[in-house]
Amino acid sequence: MASRRTRTKGHDNAPTKFESKSQGGTAPVSGKSANGTKKNGEYRRRDTTIEVAGPPFHLFTPDGDGRKGQSDFGTSFREAFDGSSNLFRGRRNILVLAGAGISVSCGIPDFRSKGTGLYSTMDAESIGLNDPQELFDLEVFKEDPRPFYQFAKNLYPGSITPSVSHRFLALLHQRGMLLRVYTQNIDGLEEIAGVPKAKVVNAHGSLSWAQCTRCRARMESSEIADDVQKGTVPRCRRPRKSGLSALKRKASLASSVDSTEHQSSADDTSSSKRIRRKTSRMMESGLLGQHKMVSDGVDGRVSVDDERNSIPFCGGVIKPGVTFFGEKLDDRVRRRLQADREKADCLVVIGTSLSVAPMSKVIQYLKPSIPRILINRNMVKAPKYNPGEEHAEEEETDFRDGYVFDACLLGFCDDVTRALASKFSDGEIETESAGPFEREGEVLCNVVDEHADPNGTIHGLHDHPTERVLLFPGAVFENDDSDSDITYEEVAHCDGCQGRIDGPIMKCVDCFDYDLCMTCFPRISKKHYDGSHTFARE
Repeated sequence: MASRRTRTKGHDNAPTKFESKSQGGTAPVSGKSANGTKKNGEYRRRDTTIEVAGPPFHLFTPDGDGRKGQSDFGTSFREAFDGSSNLFRGRRNILVLAGAGISVSCGIPDFRSKGTGLYSTMDAESIGLNDPQELFDLEVFKEDPRPFYQFAKNLYPGSITPSVSHRFLALLHQRGMLLRVYTQNIDGLEEIAGVPKAKVVNAHGSLSWAQCTRCRARMESSEIADDVQKGTVPRCRRPRKSGLSALKRKASLASSVDSTEHQSSADDTSSSKRIRRKTSRMMESGLLGQHKMVSDGVDGRVSVDDERNSIPFCGGVIKPGVTFFGEKLDDRVRRRLQADREKADCLVVIGTSLSVAPMSKVIQYLKPSIPRILINRNMVKAPKYNPGEEHAEEEETDFRDGYVFDACLLGFCDDVTRALASKFSDGEIETESAGPFEREGEVLCNVVDEHADPNGTIHGLHDHPTERVLLFPGAVFENDDSDSDITYEEVAHCDGCQGRIDGPIMKCVDCFDYDLCMTCFPRISKKHYDGSHTFARE
């Protein structure tokens, strides 16, 4: 399933250095160190016990009987950043939710940034669309795939080097700290940077493969590369089953006639084998390059003609392996997230506007007792989670008073991740100096006047305490409330009948992204986990 909204900021990146300093500000909780000795690119853990930050995840060192808070405007950026980096210490199962912001510095634009995002820069009308967001709308694609493929060559990344942010994720894996990366990106740069395939979940699919919308045959993206570069709609060139059967029957008949009527000699037998081998190769290759292709139009089948036969191809439209708006997520995303829910000991949200459901709901799906860290150019608003009245008492209480993230590191993603890497890396990510550490950022509580309106209000904080917000180069604040009433227009599909749900949605609060329509709910909810799971109506 998917949803759309149109307001967010982008995430460019620029090099910055931060020096590695001492750490502090943790609540002592027993844990094992993720640090160790490096051998063959991997780290072996030491059995040293270290302090692991625990709720409520204060960023500052205790001061007497209390802790520094919003009223302590003398708090330094260095101390705040130390407290933020401490939230990573001792973590073995960090779950990362990544978005387009980590790829912007690679030359791949995000979608919604004003002036630079894909939706702002593309000329939708020139390719026959009313709105840029229709580019990834499933119903629009089904109706006419030509607009998508007229623009598609701009989406395929080609030869691109991963960003510092991608390499930071690989560093977390090397240090034994990474559980999984759930990426909303379709460029595949996480794996290129060194994150193992098993630790990457492509929540919105990938451009690395494609699939026929008719026969469901799956193929590598290289098979449609020529069409993509030309801006034409790629068609499935697999022979249709009926065509294959006919070809096999003709081949069999020819062989039978040869053996019974002519009593083939050794030379004839050899010739017959060559014919059969050639016929087999023609079928396997889809007769490509050996026959003239005839197209019946956008919605017609494609066939091949020669002087003797008409062997039809499937001719179905090829769709890239990307999850479009209005399309249900792959079930493997849900199953993997449900398995990771109990393991995750830290959540990092990086480079995403949290504007596309259901992945925007990952935050509230995970346990509230783990630290949540935001790395983004601007603040984001997470959708509310509805556990249902019957299930609310069983839910783990969230200690946070209205806010979502324990540390908000706002700025260019590469700057922030480079700074974090300097805290627990051995030079895997370069940290050349761009200036003194103290000048590279501010704690929001120290610069309220610079970002507040005449009434002293900072808009867009979404109830986050200013002492939990760190401003790096590139941080963006908007003095308006236009993003405070954003709605998530979710398109749900029933996991029972597989149809689109147009009425009330019955959501399983124990599973991630498991929905039923009102027709299927009475029957299937009783069978789902033997009726032990709770459903809430949306």
